[in-house]
Amino acid sequence: MGEELKMDDETANWPVDSQYSDDLATIKAFYKAMPLRVYDENNKFVKPENVNKALCNAIAEIHFTLHHLYLPKKLPPQDSFHTNIKQILILQWGKTTMSIYMSDPHAGPASTMKATHHMPPPTEAPPSKRLHTEEQTATKGKEKEHN
Repeated sequence: MGEELKMDDETANWPVDSQYSDDLATIKAFYKAMPLRVYDENNKFVKPENVNKALCNAIAEIHFTLHHLYLPKKLPPQDSFHTNIKQILILQWGKTTMSIYMSDPHAGPASTMKATHHMPPPTEAPPSKRLHTEEQTATKGKEKEHN
């Protein structure tokens, strides 16, 4: 008799496009879904089914690791890079933009349209930045205490 595999709720209820649901059903008992850590402006978790919409045209702080590998024996020598996203903090929700092909051509050239990707930085540091800065100020010139 085969061992019965138990699946966590997150994996069992993972949102997926209907065209892939059968494929996912065949493999999801062998894996555990790990949602991307995406948080909105109020530090609330963004559910996996809402991540794409939340990130569209948004300004975000992305925490990631970057790994570099140099392969000198290959001809020509090569550099290889690999990243892992750790978490995403949405600093400002994206604004819906209209495609220049869908806009009224009589309104003027596309360059006069208000762009959403060249906005000034937020006036207040995001929560993770504030915590890091506060920690530096509190421990500056002192030894950190370890319990």
